[in-house]
Amino acid sequence: MSFSRTKPDSALLRRMAMDPREFRMNLLIDAGDSPRPYGDVYDDRQEADFAAADDAWRVVMGVPPETPNPIARFYSERPRGSSKSSDASLSAIHALTFSKRPLTLVAAACDRDQAGLIIAAARRLVACNPWLATAIETQTKRIVGLRTGGTLDVLSSDADSNYGLIPHAILLDELVHWNGESGERLFHSLFSGAIKRKSTLVSIITNAGLGRGTSWQWSIREKARDRDDWHFSRWDSPAKWISATALEEQRDLLPDKVFRRLHLNEWSDDTADLLRAADVQAACTLPGPAPGRDRNKHHVVVCGVDVGLRRDSSAVVTTSLNLETQRASLLDVRGWSPKDFGGEVLISTVEDYVREITGRFNPNAISFDSWQFEGSAQKLCSEGLNMCRWPTNATSQDIMARTLLRYFYERRIDLFPDHLLLKDLGMLGVVESTRNKTLKIVAPRDLDGHCDRGIAFCISLAGLADVAMMSSHTQEMQFGLAVPG
Repeated sequence: MSFSRTKPDSALLRRMAMDPREFRMNLLIDAGDSPRPYGDVYDDRQEADFAAADDAWRVVMGVPPETPNPIARFYSERPRGSSKSSDASLSAIHALTFSKRPLTLVAAACDRDQAGLIIAAARRLVACNPWLATAIETQTKRIVGLRTGGTLDVLSSDADSNYGLIPHAILLDELVHWNGESGERLFHSLFSGAIKRKSTLVSIITNAGLGRGTSWQWSIREKARDRDDWHFSRWDSPAKWISATALEEQRDLLPDKVFRRLHLNEWSDDTADLLRAADVQAACTLPGPAPGRDRNKHHVVVCGVDVGLRRDSSAVVTTSLNLETQRASLLDVRGWSPKDFGGEVLISTVEDYVREITGRFNPNAISFDSWQFEGSAQKLCSEGLNMCRWPTNATSQDIMARTLLRYFYERRIDLFPDHLLLKDLGMLGVVESTRNKTLKIVAPRDLDGHCDRGIAFCISLAGLADVAMMSSHTQEMQFGLAVPG
């Protein structure tokens, strides 16, 4: 058939009202480059999920189902980029456009940003099919059926919401990211409300998550998979519109566990490994620490300092970057444990070593985590050392994680085999923020500390990029406390 942005004729509208599939197949959707017919681009697994729920949606809308007593509970597990929020919006828009009665629908997400994706998907669908604008209105937190009087309210677990609703359908988006007590509490409130109306539809559509075998989301997932009155589906590969080139880039730049969770839909433990063991092993090309050398215009040198006094250890790690080859090298590692000092690391010992390493390598910057080292940094700064405070915000955490990944995955770093540093690098994990998709390094604690050498190494590497950028504008940096940009 011929697709256009004009209103379908009355006969087609009647068929679309009775049949959700007819509605889908006659829609133009945002396919990235331009609107295209859903029927030309859908993934077979996507349509199978839709088809499994079509009769339940008919019941919700007051339309006779094609099969008696259809299942009304759905759990769909899909990889990143597989149209999860868009498909939830599409089903809701069909119901709000053609329902025989006013509907109360609820869509819930982990936070305001994720909740906004549902509204944004509805806006894109109306933009691609302007005839829907006479039937659907999208507001900040609500989608309104202008002709049917129905509404879809969007809630998030990080906001105060009224859960005392009696909805006809509950759509739960990215359940695995509903972290903390507020997320679990929202799920319990919404799902327990489904019992208030006999035909309430409940649909969970989410990626694989963290906490395999331990999280409350995993428990929900497993119960849904085992129950006969739930329809459970799982995609084990990306959607067909994800190109092989884009997928390979993701595989190269993401930690293996993160890639497998996001794109192959495999559940993981509480954190994902940050580095691949093969990449760390391949980096061990140096015989030992460097004896010292003068700074020159072809190299930048940064010391990373992470200080723990009683519970954790302290460490100073020095790295350099060849500005011509963009290759980084480990120059020196030193660490101190509280047990070496009878229970508490002497801060003066760390200060003395920073002075020593300055004499050996004349570093461009000494980048430090200010926790428990601020006073020492002020003292060292007064002596002429270039102390740079490394921020502890989400942006700096993301920079640290991505810088480390880039150097190792691109095989542009050389290490010598300091066994405690290598152990730390193997222990470091990473989690992704659900709000802004930033990465955060997770440092497990063991008898040797809190991956202190590993964190000092990360601070040093991230500092190299800042110093290299500044060095491209000026040959000499100004001494004094600074915050890397």
